[in-house]
Amino acid sequence: MSSSNKTTGSKTRNSVRACSLREVATAYALSEETGQAEDYYRRALAKDPLLAGAHAGMGALLESTKRLEQAERSYRRALEIDPDLLTAQQLLAELLLRRGEAAEAAEWFRRSVVLNPANALLRRNLAHALQRLGNVEEAEAELDQARQIEARENPRTK
Repeated sequence: MSSSNKTTGSKTRNSVRACSLREVATAYALSEETGQAEDYYRRALAKDPLLAGAHAGMGALLESTKRLEQAERSYRRALEIDPDLLTAQQLLAELLLRRGEAAEAAEWFRRSVVLNPANALLRRNLAHALQRLGNVEEAEAELDQARQIEARENPRTK
């Protein structure tokens, strides 16, 4: 086996192992075992620093423990690796909106809506950010879109 094949095989094994570690970290996070979750996210990222989902998961964990600046850095790192990672877009936008940074939050929500236009919650979040910016007409249009999506998803029975 050539050295490039060995390197490729090693990278693949590390990526698979990193994904497994990320899954364990997520399970710990869902069980609210934050110390264990953080340890496993760090181990996953040590194996594969380009695992965007692990950066996003670490960000959510950091945010849940009120380490907001670190959480933001994790979300942004995830998005540097994978600009279309919807979870990281949403989490970053929500964090920014709570901090009062409505303009940047609206941009991230817009990107999320482009990726997932049939998501009513994303449209509602975008509307909230737009409302904070004073873009009332655009916010109302997004709310109308959200209501139409919800009506299609949950038709009322007579």
